[in-house]
Amino acid sequence: AGRASRAAMGLSAAAQPHFQAREAEQRAMVRGAEERLREYRRLLPGGDRAGALDGRFWDAVVLTAANDRQAETYVQQLDALHARGQLPGARERYLVIPDPPGPRVGSGGATLHVMLRLQAVAGSGWSGKKLFLLHAGGYSERSPAHGTLGKAFGQIPFDAAGVGVPATVLEAQLVSFQELPSRLPNGIFVSSADVAVQFGALPRLGPDAIARAREGILALAHASSVEVGTGHGVFVCEREQLDACVRAAGPVVGD
Repeated sequence: AGRASRAAMGLSAAAQPHFQAREAEQRAMVRGAEERLREYRRLLPGGDRAGALDGRFWDAVVLTAANDRQAETYVQQLDALHARGQLPGARERYLVIPDPPGPRVGSGGATLHVMLRLQAVAGSGWSGKKLFLLHAGGYSERSPAHGTLGKAFGQIPFDAAGVGVPATVLEAQLVSFQELPSRLPNGIFVSSADVAVQFGALPRLGPDAIARAREGILALAHASSVEVGTGHGVFVCEREQLDACVRAAGPVVGD
């Protein structure tokens, strides 16, 4: 059934996803996570790279909030995390921007609103920076335990800063995407606060991919089987683009 599904999508034999054992994929993810965590801790206060973040960490980390009251709570949480030495860089590097008043604008509208706010404050200079934008403006209706502080500050069993306390989802994502600032061109990397991301080693971006990213959108995704994709969000692309994506992708988890 899997071969038939891939054939129906027009994938050539050379472009078929190459599966490996789930245990091997999990080991690769653990190795990648351990390496990213080691590098991330070097950026924290007291680390040997804490004073040399340029090119190694985001120029700004921006969280969205549903409204002004939620934004105030997020600011307080960022203050506490930074005071405990759990975030790299100066406190001013971390911003919270609430959605505009009125009807909910969604993640797309919130992204555009952040860009307009940055343009109003910093002019065109912000476009020459690398920004991490974490959408956290929901009400956690499907996760009531996170309704007070927001999912971005929900705790998970992971000591990102090495200080003996559970990390927040925000910290976990900063660890997971630790290597992206040194690889991506200037722009905004968008993520969501309702996921904890885990993956193996990231492939290096070639000159063509970097050039295209400067002019458009570069998405972080992984190739997987149709069976897995039916339960997740997927990207829709032309068959030629899909062929190229699968050929460049790493191993896919298989049963």
